[in-house]
This record gives sequence, C-alpha cells and structure tokens, in this order.
Amino acid sequence: MGQFRRRQFLVVAGTLLAAPIAARAQPIQKIHRIGVLTQGIPQKNFVALPAALRKLGYEEGRNFVLEYRFANYQASRLPELAASLVAEKVDLIVAVTNAEILAAKRATSTIPIVMLAGLVPVEMGMVASIGRPGGNVTGTVIIDPDTAGKILQMLRDAVPRASRMFLLVDETGFPGMDLYNRVTRGAAASMGIKLTQLQVGSAAELDAAFDRILRERPDAVKVVTGSTTLRQHQARVIEFAARERLPVIYTNKAPVLEGGLMSYNCDYAALYPQTAAIVDRVLKGANP
Repeated sequence: MGQFRRRQFLVVAGTLLAAPIAARAQPIQKIHRIGVLTQGIPQKNFVALPAALRKLGYEEGRNFVLEYRFANYQASRLPELAASLVAEKVDLIVAVTNAEILAAKRATSTIPIVMLAGLVPVEMGMVASIGRPGGNVTGTVIIDPDTAGKILQMLRDAVPRASRMFLLVDETGFPGMDLYNRVTRGAAASMGIKLTQLQVGSAAELDAAFDRILRERPDAVKVVTGSTTLRQHQARVIEFAARERLPVIYTNKAPVLEGGLMSYNCDYAALYPQTAAIVDRVLKGANP
C-alpha cells in the first residue's frame, strides 16, 4: 500500500512539473507592428481594421500592434508622419488614400504599403499595373474612372431633365483627382450635360460655390467627398442642399446617412476586411 501511494504521488508530481516546461517550450509569437497613415482624425472607422484582423486570428498586443499617424486634416504633415513610421521600423504601412499612399511611397521603397482606398494608382505612379503592381505597394482601388459616367447617369435617372450640373471637388487636396474628373467631364459631354466644375479646397471656396449655385441654379450637383475640406464641411453641404431642394449625389455614403439624397461608390465597410486579408498575406511573406 505504501509503495502504491508513492508511485501515485510521483505520477501526479511529474504531471505538475511538466506543465511549465511545456509552456516554456512554445515558440514566442512575433508582434507585427502595423503603421496606419491617414490625413484624417481619430474616428470609429479605424476600429474596423483591428476587428477585421482579429477575425483572421490576430490579437492586438499579442501578435500585432497598430501605430497610428493622424494628420488631423493637415495634408502637409503626411511626409513627416510617414517618415516617423519608417523610423519606427514598422513591418507594414496601411495608407488610406492617395495623399497618404504617395507620402508613404516617398518615405520608403522597402516597407510594404497597403492601399486602403487608392484612386488611379497606375496613372499616379504608385504601381506599375493593376495586375502586376511591382515595387512595395499593393491594396485596393476604390473608384475606376469608368464609374464617373455611372454616377452622372444615376443623377440623370433621378432628375431626368437635368442638363446643367455642378461638380464640387478639391483637386489640390486629393492627388489624382484631376485625372478622374477629366473622365467625369468627358462622360458629361457624351450625355449632353453642361458640367461646371468648382474647386472647393477651403471654407471660403465652399462659400463661393454656394453663392454661384444660388445665382445659376443648376439642375443637380455631384459632390466628390474624398477631400478633407468637403469631409470637414459635410454637414454644411447637406444642410444647404436640403434648404435649396437641390438634388445632390455624393461619392461616399456617409453624407446620405446624415440626410443627403444619394451616393454611389464602393462599400467602405468592406474595405477593412479586404485590407486586413491583404495585410495578413504580406505579413506571412507574400510579395506586395
């Protein structure tokens, strides 16, 4: 009996001792440092990226951390912020739109860059081609120039007699937007629409645009919401359009959720899982 008890104790003790040894033998997971570069401000949208990464098996603090750089609507700060991510030696940079993508590309040719929402990346020199991007940039393209005509057609469907339209856009605040708008103007001409383009890169220019709309009374308006100015003053545009009973189509659904009439673009909510999937592939060794 005494011998049996001794053997039982040794087995249990052996089990207890083995647990910490097995734990110590498990490999330590690498913590991936992912930079996020945006000319915007901290907002709930960026909760979507870590949530999408978690669905792929990542756990913040255990095998990845996000290094955010917000320009707070000051695009001139992007080069400095991109350089700071490079100095931090992040493993990858998620760059939101063209201004951020270009700033990141100028800051590094070796760290992988994932576009969240690129526009005409080939024409802007960000990638060699859509099929074979080359270099260190990959990701998602949100608007093909061919959609420019689709947006005008949707507006025409809503306002069948529309023959005079205004285009509110900030070309200086969104690199590549001039190329997209060139297609927009061509589409308008082919549809017999007289399109007047107004530059809106500041609050003063937005006021001037409102004044001109009141004077000339276009049939409808397209608002390209990608620039910081039009995002900052989104509520004013929506209020103005409602007050003047002006049909407006936006290139982002956010204004529609706040009371705007209609929009046409990609599903931005779907960009985050798609971006997370690309980030996952690159972190696992895929060539951008």
